[in-house]
Amino acid sequence: MSSPANHSRFALQVPALDDEVRVVSFQYQGALSTPFECWLDVACERRDLPLADLLGKSGVLTLFDARHPRHIHGELVQLTQGAIGKRFTSYRMLLRPKISLLGLRSGMRIFQDKTARQIITQVLKDAGITDQQVRWQIQSPPLQREYCVQYRETDLDFVQRLLVEEGLFYHFEHSLSGHVLVIADSNSVFQPLPGRAVLPYRSRSGLVSGEESIYEFHSQQQLQSGAVTLRDYGFQKPANSLEGSASASDFDELQHYRYPGRFQSPAQGRAFGQAQLQGHQAQRASVTLESDCVRLAVGRRFSLSQHGTQAFNQEYVVSSLQVEGRQPQVLEEGASEEGSHFGVRAQAIPAQTPYRPCPTQQNPTQQRPRISGVQTAFVTGPKGEEIYTDQHGRIKVQFHWDREGKRNENSSCWLRLSQAWAGNQWGAQALPRIGQEVIVSFLNGDPDRPLVTGALYNATTQPPYNLPANKTRTTLKSQSSPGAGGYNELRLDDKKGSEQIFIHGQKDVELYVKNDRMDSIDHDRHRIVIAAAKEKVGQDYSNKTGANRNLKIGQTLSQTVGGNVQQKAGQNWLQQVGNECSMKAGTSVVLDAGMSVTLKAGGGTIVLNPSGVAITGTMVRINSGGGAGSAKSASPTAPQPPKAVDPGNPGATMPALGASARFKQQPVEFDESKGRALDASAVKTLEKTFVHGSASAAPSKSHASSNQANSNQANKIPSVAPAVTALTASLARVQQGEADPAGKVFSPERIDQLLSGRGFGGQMSRHSGARDEAAQLRELGAGSDDTVVDLSGLTREQKQDTVFRQTGYFISEETAETLTHNIDSGAQQMVISDAVAEGEANARAYIQDHPAVKAYTDNLESAIADPEGSAYGGGPGLVAGLSEGARQANNILTVNNAKMSAALKDAALDELLLDTGGLVLSGAPVVGAVRGVGRGVPNTKVLTKAERLEIQQALQTRVDDVRVGLPKKLRGSGNVGVAQLDIPGLPTELKAHSRINYPTDKDADGFVHLADESDWIFKPKAVDPDNVRVGTPDAYTRQWDTEFKILNDVALRLGNNRNAAGSINLFTERLTCTSCTDVIFDFKDRYPNIQLNVFAGE
Repeated sequence: MSSPANHSRFALQVPALDDEVRVVSFQYQGALSTPFECWLDVACERRDLPLADLLGKSGVLTLFDARHPRHIHGELVQLTQGAIGKRFTSYRMLLRPKISLLGLRSGMRIFQDKTARQIITQVLKDAGITDQQVRWQIQSPPLQREYCVQYRETDLDFVQRLLVEEGLFYHFEHSLSGHVLVIADSNSVFQPLPGRAVLPYRSRSGLVSGEESIYEFHSQQQLQSGAVTLRDYGFQKPANSLEGSASASDFDELQHYRYPGRFQSPAQGRAFGQAQLQGHQAQRASVTLESDCVRLAVGRRFSLSQHGTQAFNQEYVVSSLQVEGRQPQVLEEGASEEGSHFGVRAQAIPAQTPYRPCPTQQNPTQQRPRISGVQTAFVTGPKGEEIYTDQHGRIKVQFHWDREGKRNENSSCWLRLSQAWAGNQWGAQALPRIGQEVIVSFLNGDPDRPLVTGALYNATTQPPYNLPANKTRTTLKSQSSPGAGGYNELRLDDKKGSEQIFIHGQKDVELYVKNDRMDSIDHDRHRIVIAAAKEKVGQDYSNKTGANRNLKIGQTLSQTVGGNVQQKAGQNWLQQVGNECSMKAGTSVVLDAGMSVTLKAGGGTIVLNPSGVAITGTMVRINSGGGAGSAKSASPTAPQPPKAVDPGNPGATMPALGASARFKQQPVEFDESKGRALDASAVKTLEKTFVHGSASAAPSKSHASSNQANSNQANKIPSVAPAVTALTASLARVQQGEADPAGKVFSPERIDQLLSGRGFGGQMSRHSGARDEAAQLRELGAGSDDTVVDLSGLTREQKQDTVFRQTGYFISEETAETLTHNIDSGAQQMVISDAVAEGEANARAYIQDHPAVKAYTDNLESAIADPEGSAYGGGPGLVAGLSEGARQANNILTVNNAKMSAALKDAALDELLLDTGGLVLSGAPVVGAVRGVGRGVPNTKVLTKAERLEIQQALQTRVDDVRVGLPKKLRGSGNVGVAQLDIPGLPTELKAHSRINYPTDKDADGFVHLADESDWIFKPKAVDPDNVRVGTPDAYTRQWDTEFKILNDVALRLGNNRNAAGSINLFTERLTCTSCTDVIFDFKDRYPNIQLNVFAGE
């Protein structure tokens, strides 16, 4: 809009410049998450302004308003001298925020084990932007990045990329002395316009002089993606399906799918998916407008009024802005009679639309850089080490471009190493050593995901043999570590005429053959043993020598033969003994010679030949001369046994990629039976947080027996068998009621449906088949096997309640009616267990070998074999694995069984969620429950049922006292909640009433009030009156609920102290709705060290 010719509306101040400059015109452009720029055409009486000295200095443009002048502060990044007039010289200047200077810096650097906030803060500090020039207003918990690389990108691109990936955005707040970079993740950061934040709509023909207004207004709706699904893979949990998704209320078939999603847990995946969905949805509804309001600025809220379309009269947030102004009259010389002009063109979004940067509409320079080829790097590690690795065989490296690395164990993250083979405890293993040069590739070209794929020689590390002289040699040669000095080698030489296989063992060589070993040598064999040679043959030893065999023993030859010794010489047998020769036989010695036998000693001889016996000697004595000496006994030394060979380890079989593997996303599925104890660890995980109903319901007999069974197994490694039995029995105890009074409901087709996730109505309400499946719901069974129920004289509804309370079975109205016809007219009784047993027997045979059960068993075995929970993702077990089960149990009882009596619903909820023996899950959700094995919620005490009932009764009494003290109008209405806290620094009790929300409400003292929406830590949902369905036409936002107000108040008091510890016992008179159930689990996510026990009355 125009102003009088003698009125100056814009002024520029440059503290580094003493000369006055006059603003002739300017053009400003800015947007959320974008550095602004402001071009100024100015005039100065000085013709030689020191442009070089002014570069990088600050300047501030002031737009004058009657009460609220607006400042645009920035750095002078470009200055141009223009025309020189008689009095004034024109100049053109460009103001940009200080963060834009990061675009003039580029780097390649590595950050490890830091959050995005820590990384960005470091980059900003390095560029001279101090903590006072940045304000963080983020509510989401920071996620630590194990490894983050800035690669061939400017500091500005790097910072903006990290912000987009984290779902963060920024804008600027200006003052006369500077500007502040504000980084946020929610709309609570957007402040209203200073002064009056309501701008009326006026058509151009109806403008009122002196009144700020909006004179052009256009609304736009743009189709955007209605769903986001992210998927990722973690090698430490290969069987885990890392997937997170979020969807809007409509157009969810327009799904944006991304891999890799860059998250490490399902909870992170859901959070990232929600942030990206909000980024898409923020572009869906927008408005463009033109105005003369000086106070409009990016990131400011304003309200439109007096528009002819009432729906447009709401609050908006400015998302982008273009401002231009002219005041030619400041030149004085040669100025026209035209007055100053000022106009604003803006784009805005509804204030209730959560704003996030859109990940697919970001500037191309903000996209993650890609490394198209491979790089090389040096292997690094701590001083004094030669081989540095972890349990996964990973190594660390330093890239050649890394200027900050110290070539130590902190130079990079752990890099996975490509091997020729990678089985389950079998395959190839060759670890590069510190100082070696390796080849590094990158998964999907992502610098944050390096992978070592090979090794290279260089001028320092040379091949084992001189080349090309030894080019025919192929070798695998290692070096002793630490200290070198030795080596092991397997070498092949293919040089014609000199072919060779060479094996060198620096110390031991062990060969283990499980069956036969055959050696065939066409020429000589040479064998040298410096010390001892030991050999053991279990059975026969055969040796055949074609020519001569020569044996030389330096000392003693010892031979022990258990049976016969037989030797045969074709010609002569000659033996020579240097001293004494003794031969001793137990019975007889026979010398048999074809011609003669000669015995000679000294001068005497005895010769036996065909002519007779000839005895010669100096004197021959017969029967005189003393007795003959006896031969000495032989004492051969037993051979020493050889050392046993290392048998090695065959490894394990590779896990099957079955139906529940990560490549197939399973739908949420429920079995409405109570089941049996799955295993002690999963049960303990369920007990970490209690969400249950009325204490008036008597526990079933199976409940007690399950508790006892769990306590008996508490100190044992869980077995797979009880879990499979639980699944089998759980499925088998669903009766079909009137259509099948004997309980024979499990046809093969029906079992296939159950085990593939298409079973009962336990799916999320957004699934189209939920209501159809709900119609198939029938009974649940977990009662005693011999319970006899007296149903005489009872109504149909009373039969439902009685059967449940005495047996634990849930029965429908149809079944109750059926039971009336099946009752013995004399005894008026029925043994229900017979029908259940028959149905169970019919199902067991088919289920036993079902592929889904086997896949489930394999997964459960993996979890049990891994007590830390790495096979299924670990994390807080209840929230990660069972929260959906608790919510769906509530849905099942409240919606699908709408015909049940209120008392039966309360009792059913109590049994489903309180009973430690009834996890209400089967199939895929059971596997999800096992994810928490070994983790659970830290610092959490597991309450016994007696302790829970005692706490609940005390809280019920306290709530009754609070209600009695209410004024009459409130005494009989609303929902009262009381929380008893044991958390350092917090009050010991908080109370809330659904109809007491503001300090101005009557008798509001002492009650928790509803916080301003900007202070909502948790987001309540719009739920319909039946407390279950979300987003239906009858739904309304549940911020009034006592659970939300109390837990939000606690979170506001604790703030970001995620390590806060203690306990909260929260009691409300009514069952929690779907919105409050979400708030409860969100609270547990935010404060995992606080035990939260939630109770509901009747």
